[in-house]
Amino acid sequence: MAGCENEVLKPEPADTDYYPLQVGSYRVYRVEVKNYSNNVVTTSTLQRRERVVDTYTNVSGALTYRLIRSVRPNATAAWQDDSVMTLTVKPTTVELSSNNRRTVELVFPAKNDVQWNRDVYNDRDTVIAKTRQYQAVGAAYTIGGQSYNRTITTVDPSPDTIFYRRSQRQIFAQGVGPVYREKRVLNYCQGTPGQNCQIGSGYVVIGEERRETLIEYKP
Repeated sequence: MAGCENEVLKPEPADTDYYPLQVGSYRVYRVEVKNYSNNVVTTSTLQRRERVVDTYTNVSGALTYRLIRSVRPNATAAWQDDSVMTLTVKPTTVELSSNNRRTVELVFPAKNDVQWNRDVYNDRDTVIAKTRQYQAVGAAYTIGGQSYNRTITTVDPSPDTIFYRRSQRQIFAQGVGPVYREKRVLNYCQGTPGQNCQIGSGYVVIGEERRETLIEYKP
């Protein structure tokens, strides 16, 4: 985390408001999923809710929020609790713990092209890796008929190859939090014996694309 600390010296007070958290608040997302299998796409939709249920102080003395994730197939169905995650807010970072993995979601101050290692607390990358960066800091953004005056975007830069595509993007609106997320994990034809496809043709052997758009927010 040393490299991250060298870049992040003192947060601007407004920056922490890009992920506001309060017990009783929640966010509901429309989730669109495309699953690929041998270049055949199956599309599905669902709704997901992230609800802040309580707080506690972790072993390092930082305030931590516990969120319950719930899912339902549509707006008329009952919510079913799915998983639990925690968000720890520090003066220079917001850290997410989910599925036994801890990541650095945001660093402060937010500035264009600032890079950091989202996986510094796990074994996904080396400590010095730069796996997330800011773009469009302070830009207005409109999605799903909703406009936000000031946002920040994080992207996980990963070069595409003829065999793989990995990308992730999140948009946070000031005073609201995450309003859009997208993730792509695509494995293209690799010429494996038995595969009826051509390398470099864009044929997806297996993969998933997921987009989450905020549709309801209670502060």
